[in-house]
Amino acid sequence: RQDWIDIYENQFRSAVNQLPEIFILGDFNIPFTSNNTCCNLKCPLSTGNTVLQLITEPRRVTHNTSSIIDHIYTTYPDRVSDIVPKVVISDHFPVGITRCV
Repeated sequence: RQDWIDIYENQFRSAVNQLPEIFILGDFNIPFTSNNTCCNLKCPLSTGNTVLQLITEPRRVTHNTSSIIDHIYTTYPDRVSDIVPKVVISDHFPVGITRCV
């Protein structure tokens, strides 16, 4: 998993350096915690001040566990007016945003 994180981090940082506005969202299957760690590693996508993780509450909830493995990262959080509400359609709540124009 660390190899994937390293490769993805490099690609993501390259995109942030080339593009002014970034939105990346989906099921990463890497638990995110409020102290910006993933699996006891510093979360590569949320380091620095340029990229923020918008999901702060678990989006995968079972009877025994809950986790934030669905992430939304952006360089412009002020351009997000809404995050898709928690609606049960699978083992995860949907991850989506409404972007302000």
